[in-house]
Amino acid sequence: MGKITLLTSEEINELVDEALKRALEMVETPTKQKDCLMTREETAKFLKINLSTLNEWTKKGYLTSYAIGHRRYYKEEEILKALVNLNKKNNGA
Repeated sequence: MGKITLLTSEEINELVDEALKRALEMVETPTKQKDCLMTREETAKFLKINLSTLNEWTKKGYLTSYAIGHRRYYKEEEILKALVNLNKKNNGA
């Protein structure tokens, strides 16, 4: 049989906090891969726009594309940041 140890409320809070931090790290790890590259088609579908609009937004500097050979890619994290920035501009912030 194991030994029973009495803990103070602070010690219990510390243990719970540490357990929660570890659990959150495990949950957040897959979603931290925001640097995944998306093709033009995937990006347009994600934004629910057509490819010509995607080209215009790229030319105007709203989005940044990256090239490998003749293929263009977009970073998901940058797409999400661009949406937030556009939203801030439209709301006068």
